[in-house]
Amino acid sequence: MALPQTVRSFPRLRNVFRLACAGCFCLTLLLTSVVQAADVTPQQQEIIDKLMEALKISKQNNNATEKAPTSARQNDTKEIILTRQMLNQVNQEADRLVNELRNSLYSGIPGMNQIFGEALTLKSNLKVLTDRSAVVHDHRELMDDLRALDRDWRSLAYQLSQMRDITTNAKRSVQIINDYATQISQALNVDPQMDRKEVQRQAYILEEQLRNLNNDIRFELGHTQQITELTQLGGKVRSDAQHLSDQIAAGNSYQDIVLAYKSYNILWRDFVQQLHQYNNRYIERDIMSIYQTDSNIIELLWIPKQADWTQLTELSHILLRDVRQLFDNINMSELMTLSEPQEAIKTGRIYRDLCESFKRIINEQRPENVLSSEFEKLDTAWKVFATDMIELKGTETWNSMKQINNSIVSLRSALLIKPANYDNDALVESASNLESMAEHLQIDMQRWLNSSYGSSVPKRREYLSDTDQFVYLSRDFHQKLADGFRDQTTLKATSADLLSRWLKLLGGIGQCNTLDREHLNQVSEAITAELVKIQSQLTL
Repeated sequence: MALPQTVRSFPRLRNVFRLACAGCFCLTLLLTSVVQAADVTPQQQEIIDKLMEALKISKQNNNATEKAPTSARQNDTKEIILTRQMLNQVNQEADRLVNELRNSLYSGIPGMNQIFGEALTLKSNLKVLTDRSAVVHDHRELMDDLRALDRDWRSLAYQLSQMRDITTNAKRSVQIINDYATQISQALNVDPQMDRKEVQRQAYILEEQLRNLNNDIRFELGHTQQITELTQLGGKVRSDAQHLSDQIAAGNSYQDIVLAYKSYNILWRDFVQQLHQYNNRYIERDIMSIYQTDSNIIELLWIPKQADWTQLTELSHILLRDVRQLFDNINMSELMTLSEPQEAIKTGRIYRDLCESFKRIINEQRPENVLSSEFEKLDTAWKVFATDMIELKGTETWNSMKQINNSIVSLRSALLIKPANYDNDALVESASNLESMAEHLQIDMQRWLNSSYGSSVPKRREYLSDTDQFVYLSRDFHQKLADGFRDQTTLKATSADLLSRWLKLLGGIGQCNTLDREHLNQVSEAITAELVKIQSQLTL
């Protein structure tokens, strides 16, 4: 196939064009190998369609005020022609990826609910950007959206790369989209778009945590020569963390920031290895906090995660020690207050034995599949034991059990095991965020629709009523979840009602032409994002 005259003289664009053409053939060949979509109920498909509609309208409302075409240029740039072609190809492959992830969601792959919600969001943003590319003539008007898309795609692709059990077709789609994204980035000189604000925030947190750790070392371990040398090493680790923060603040390249992180991490691993010999809860608490922040930074920089045997050894030691102390400190009279004390003693012994076995296989550095299998046994036994002991809630014993639960959560993260698709804590958090955003929405809508500018808006009274009802439903939904309400039918019905009312309100927000519009857009995108998270858990 001959290249169009507009791209012959541009090597980067020429490569993009060839990839786009090749993509057409690849997509055709792949059609025969796609796994058939899992059975979707009419209710599930309706929710998916409504979520896509809400995502699209939220994005379009935002674009209408911030990103109207500004260039007077009438002729297309060479880059915009190629960008359109590539975005169309990515759109098709994104459809395939979403279908594959939906199959995985219905197959019960842990952690897939969050991934699927993010994939829907990215797919919607991609569609809006593709449509927008058709009405602008200069690719530079799309650069902010292209950078945002690059950031969101890299985050999603990273999470998918860290998941076990996704299908071969999903992996293939990820690779194809990666190839397109790389070609677009090279042709338009778009650097990798990480979330700099969040990386910077996590780097600041890391600095503060390292400072607290060094202070606790001095206070808890004394002032011997060995401890002095240890705190000096801790100072060097914190200095490396500060260098990482400086690299981010200076706007340095992604590659430079990754190098700075890896330099810090080498020194940190040496430091924490030396700290493990001290059996001190305050220092352990500091180390666990740093491990979590470290994990956050790794994800934000898209660095592949691997099991850290030093961390796993420490966590399994802390878990077993705390379980043993629990049994040493609990007295028989306290156990006798339980409804079934003998059952609690039995399940407790089973759990303690599993902790000892788990620590042993960690020390032996057994294969990943063995660790995952043994951890699931450990986690299941813990839930049974905790249920048997729940009548002691509010006692010192229960506080000790909460520490054990924290160790279980940390172990799951360190083993790179995703949580179950239904995460009640995450659902409560989303419901809380939704209620808060709904209240912000109510203030903005009332100020706009009760002003002289909003008095003539069609369906004004209906929008005000729907806003009030949306706030009421969001409060009721949050309260039910916070109170431990578990009736899935009722929760699904309420969340579906919230989504339907939200779609009606989005139509009203699009009519706002006052200064309230900018904040309304921000709030509406946040509300849509939380509704996606909620529906991904409850309905999809």
